[in-house]
Amino acid sequence: MSNLKFFSIAIFAYLIVPLTASGQSVTKLYNEGLTHFKAKNYDIANNKFEKALEKDEYFHEAYYYSGRCYFELGQADKAIEQFSKAIKNQEDFYPAWYYRGKVYFTQEKYDKALKNYNKALEHNPELAVAYLSRAKIYDLQNKRSKALENYNKNEELAGGNYNLYYNRAVLLKNMGKYQQALNDALKAIDKKPEASDPFILRSRIFRKERKFKKAEKELDNLLNVNPKSAKAYKERADLFLELGKHQKALADLETLTNKLGKRSSTLEYQKGICYAHTGNENRARRSFTKVISRNRDFADAYAQRAYVYIKMNKPSMAKQDLRKALRKDEKNPTAHYLLGKLQLQDYQYEKALENLNKALKEKHIGEAYALRAECRHKLGKHEKACEDVKLSIVFGYDKRKAQKDMREYCK
Repeated sequence: MSNLKFFSIAIFAYLIVPLTASGQSVTKLYNEGLTHFKAKNYDIANNKFEKALEKDEYFHEAYYYSGRCYFELGQADKAIEQFSKAIKNQEDFYPAWYYRGKVYFTQEKYDKALKNYNKALEHNPELAVAYLSRAKIYDLQNKRSKALENYNKNEELAGGNYNLYYNRAVLLKNMGKYQQALNDALKAIDKKPEASDPFILRSRIFRKERKFKKAEKELDNLLNVNPKSAKAYKERADLFLELGKHQKALADLETLTNKLGKRSSTLEYQKGICYAHTGNENRARRSFTKVISRNRDFADAYAQRAYVYIKMNKPSMAKQDLRKALRKDEKNPTAHYLLGKLQLQDYQYEKALENLNKALKEKHIGEAYALRAECRHKLGKHEKACEDVKLSIVFGYDKRKAQKDMREYCK
């Protein structure tokens, strides 16, 4: 039997006949409370425990279960009060220390939670669940080595479960230990095949390693298990957008909005990007306008609508949106890059160069390097123009166009 299971069962078995009960009526009330607690009738259960405590104020097990009831009923402060009374009456009663720590954890009082978990382990060094809980705190505090040590101790004692494997996989990913993280995520899937998060975690690791086919395969596997997983469709749409596969991304986004009923400015914005890159400028413009109507401070939406206006040969409207984008976010790379593009078309080479420099300071954009190369060439800075056109290829600009420019700029 795992230590985690033993923890829950042992407490119930130990408490069925309380050692501190002051009479048969107290025992009866307490046992009735346990029955209702197991049935998740927390109000009724707590009433029984409170009545038992009226008859025996030193009954630490009843204080403990009363605290558990208050916790389940969302009354954290009352729960802490009852756990504290249990500890006062029986200092080595480790379940009360553990659960008081758990309440503090839900309140995001991590230092207090940690002290209580430490006390629980002081009184029961084999309490596997306390190591798991302590690991989560160390993880949140960015004490990754300590977190890993506690996850490993939990596995040693309890044999491993979904929460351990998934949380440790996230930690290992953050530590850059990708293969170990992939292995733990796979173990989490084995424990809970219907869970979305381990598949998504594996996909993100593969994306980080630029193994895009494997990243896509993980999401396909998740959709085979759960064809209605909104998380999977969103994650796969993000992947397709990163790869410039706008038609495929659009299909997943439309599944989210049209079939699964998901609505958000982010989804509408992403659909706008897909429409813009698949020749549907009017729908793209409508999508970005809808997003802007919901959030007037969304700088990227103005910048992307400007991109659509450029494609529709409406440069004056594009410039208006780019100025709005830069008022909302003065460092917006897309806005600077597109403004530079328009200024280059207007033969304003110095101004174009200034905006392209600002764009590339924030983000590597293949076409922005190509445009800056053209600016520098026009201004007689041929060596730098040659460097930029080479960089444009590195960051995804059309290779054939770049090679044509290289023949001109890199003489």
